[in-house]
Amino acid sequence: MKACFSILVFVALSAPLFTAAQDEASHDLNTLLRDASYVFNRFEEVSAGARTQIDSYPVEIRKSSKGALSGVLRNREGEKPALNALLRHSEVSSADLLDVYTELVEVASELDNESTNNVNWGDPKLGTDLAH
Repeated sequence: MKACFSILVFVALSAPLFTAAQDEASHDLNTLLRDASYVFNRFEEVSAGARTQIDSYPVEIRKSSKGALSGVLRNREGEKPALNALLRHSEVSSADLLDVYTELVEVASELDNESTNNVNWGDPKLGTDLAH
C-alpha cells in the first residue's frame, strides 16, 4: 500500500513537469515554424534583386539561374500556405516538418548558388550579402 501511495504521489507531482515540457516543446516548435516563415518571406524579397543581377550573367548561366530561381519560388509559394496552416496547430506531423525543412534547404541552396554566381558574374557585394 505504501509503495502504491509513493507511486501515486510521484505521478501527481511530475504531471505538471510533463505538461510544462509539452508546452515548452510546442512553443519551441512554433518559434521554429515562425522562423521558417520569416526565411520564406525574406527569400521572396531578396529574389527580386537576384533576378535583376541574373541579367548581368553570361547567357548559359543566366538561363539556368532564372530557371532554378523560378523553381524555388514556385515551390516556396506552394509550401507557404501549408506552413501558415501549421502555425495554427500545437502538434505537427513529421511529414509536414520534413516538407518545411526540405523547402528551407532548397532556399538556402539557391541563396548559396546565387551568391557564388554574383561574386563571379555580378555584384560582389550582393554576393557576399546573399551568402550571409
